[in-house]
Amino acid sequence: MFESITEIDSNISLPTSNATYGTTISWSSNKTDLISNSGVYGNPYADETVRLTVTITYDVASTTVYYDVTAKRFYSDLTDGVTMGYMYFSNSTASLNTYENLDIVVFAHAKANASGEIYNLSTIASYVPSNVTKAHTYGTYCLLSLGMMDSEHLGYMTTIAASSSLRATLIDNIIDAINDLNLDGVDIDWEYPKSSEKANFTLFMSELYAAVKANNPHHLVTVATGIETYTRYDFENSKNYIDYISMMTYDMQHSSIASHHSALNYKSYHCYRSVQDAYNYYITNSGIDPSKIILGIPFYGRKFTDTDGLGESATADVALSYSTIVSDYLTNPNYTRYFDNDCKVPYLYSSSDRVFITYEDSESIALKIAYAKEKGFAGVMYWQDAQDSGDILFNAIITNMSGYTD
Repeated sequence: MFESITEIDSNISLPTSNATYGTTISWSSNKTDLISNSGVYGNPYADETVRLTVTITYDVASTTVYYDVTAKRFYSDLTDGVTMGYMYFSNSTASLNTYENLDIVVFAHAKANASGEIYNLSTIASYVPSNVTKAHTYGTYCLLSLGMMDSEHLGYMTTIAASSSLRATLIDNIIDAINDLNLDGVDIDWEYPKSSEKANFTLFMSELYAAVKANNPHHLVTVATGIETYTRYDFENSKNYIDYISMMTYDMQHSSIASHHSALNYKSYHCYRSVQDAYNYYITNSGIDPSKIILGIPFYGRKFTDTDGLGESATADVALSYSTIVSDYLTNPNYTRYFDNDCKVPYLYSSSDRVFITYEDSESIALKIAYAKEKGFAGVMYWQDAQDSGDILFNAIITNMSGYTD
């Protein structure tokens, strides 16, 4: 009857009777979450074999037949180059293009108090479900980022991570949030553990990882981590409890020198740190498998004032979204675009305004993705979606990620 059907990637009609022969037909699936007893396709995370048992009854006689079929993966193939994007959970500007072409979208940020309660979950729940539905339409993974970064929340994380009961409380609340919001995992953005908290970071990650995988083995546990602070994450041990490590390879500029904040290569005075440095820290020094690493790309730049240009002293710098750079500076005749062939990033400079702007564009993104591919990284991520200008940077990422593993 169904011998020719070996793969299923959508709902399938399972007959329940045959009027010609006067038979009744009943179906049973051994994995009803993947293919239900009525033939509903369950959007699997990976290809899985499902046995459909059909019982055909005529009068008092019956016969049973088995069909083994493959329920085809619906979610993004994370072995073919990961494209991850962060957005605030209240973001209403993300295009369908974004949800369709991302592999993983991360909604930021959940916040926990000192008792391990996620106190802004009701607010998140008023925004996230509709965006999860959009993303899941295309098989895109949806994660919730736990953002603990200001001094108050860092104090909370210190308290939580040091207590077995508080760790358990926070982890239980994370699992509840994943299930209640129909998410596919969690991202931990702890900026940053103290050096003395390395062991507690690993304890927290190991217990979180075990709980997430017990809840659903296909769900993801990821982290966003700093460059200079890499030693605080105890990667020698904690890497075993993390699916992907997103290196925040931005904000790597000097504080008082006009310099790049996301340089690919290091050059003295042109940047403080670079992607090249991050590779040495994470891969060479910490022994992390490159296939766990996701390279960070900023959708914002930084503006330095009172400066004579790249590598010169400056009095201040502020963040500028790429959309602001496009609207206010790229077409401004006072500003000239340059490309630093050493650091492999663009910049703008106005000698009349004495302003220097470091940022990313399609050229530098292509070079970063080529680097990630060469080094065997899992892929790239960006922070954050609302800072783009009409998907210009996003489309540059998608174009250059095509054929990533070829």
